[in-house]
Amino acid sequence: MRAGLVCLVLLAIVGCKRNKESNSSAAGSQAGSAAPVALSGWKRIEALATPTVSAAPSKDLERAIAIGKANTDAWRELRFKHPPPPLSEYAQGADALDALHAWASEKGGLPPVPKPTEQGLVTLAMHDIGSVAIESATDATAASLADGLYLGTRLVQEGRNFLEVQVGLSMLSDLKRKRRMLALDGGGSAAELVPPTPDFVRVLAAEALYSRRLHDFATSPEGRKELVDMVKAAPDESKQLVENVTGRSAMSMIPTDEEAAAMMLFWAAALDGAQRGEPAATTIARAQKAAEAAGAANASAASIARILEMLKSQFDRLSDPSPF
Repeated sequence: MRAGLVCLVLLAIVGCKRNKESNSSAAGSQAGSAAPVALSGWKRIEALATPTVSAAPSKDLERAIAIGKANTDAWRELRFKHPPPPLSEYAQGADALDALHAWASEKGGLPPVPKPTEQGLVTLAMHDIGSVAIESATDATAASLADGLYLGTRLVQEGRNFLEVQVGLSMLSDLKRKRRMLALDGGGSAAELVPPTPDFVRVLAAEALYSRRLHDFATSPEGRKELVDMVKAAPDESKQLVENVTGRSAMSMIPTDEEAAAMMLFWAAALDGAQRGEPAATTIARAQKAAEAAGAANASAASIARILEMLKSQFDRLSDPSPF
């Protein structure tokens, strides 16, 4: 699927919501979140979505992302080769990994959130950079694994939507496999991966904010035109893949006001308890129940339960000490 269509997949599977403040008050604090007590409504959700990890600037990662976006097609062709090709075969691969290493060494954070039509491109560029760092690693260049580990960890801890967190977990899974391959070849890179524990409440809150932002963009005249033009220009195979994944046509994923209102109600129900300080496990169960209750009347909300299960399943597999 073309990278430019990824944000449309997100429009379908997570829905969108108006930028609207709720007047409900909040009490207590969510364990593990950065949210203070006296906030309410969207301000409270913004606080719940705030990562608890600090970060240096992201300029070196932004440099790596620019290289990745310029070479995405060439890099992906190499990913299907076996055995994995050396770094020298990746166009500008060494430059991208140098930038990634500089960013990781400084403990940098993720780049600023781009506009929705660029979100998929940026996220997939980070995925490609991490893949190059991991797949091209040998025992002699195992330092690139540490940089891939940092990028994957950062995406899990700081991801601004489901897709970024999923990419981070996938990257860490690939890293675990690569480390074991190097160990079987007699290398010294078999140190066990200790994956970060995702804060699923933070992830839910971040996804809620991202949904709201998508709606604001999609309902603006400029944003809607850009999305419509992107769907029209997308290859037929990409449109078919979107329909297979989401059950909806690509054009139907551009949200209406009615869909936005439905998602507003969903997020209010899903995150209501988190704003009052309930345990994280209770919030996750509440979100899944609200998503299941949405049913066919709100396909975007109903898919949230499936996505959460997918993310939890990925983390469980990553945490499993048994070999693949």
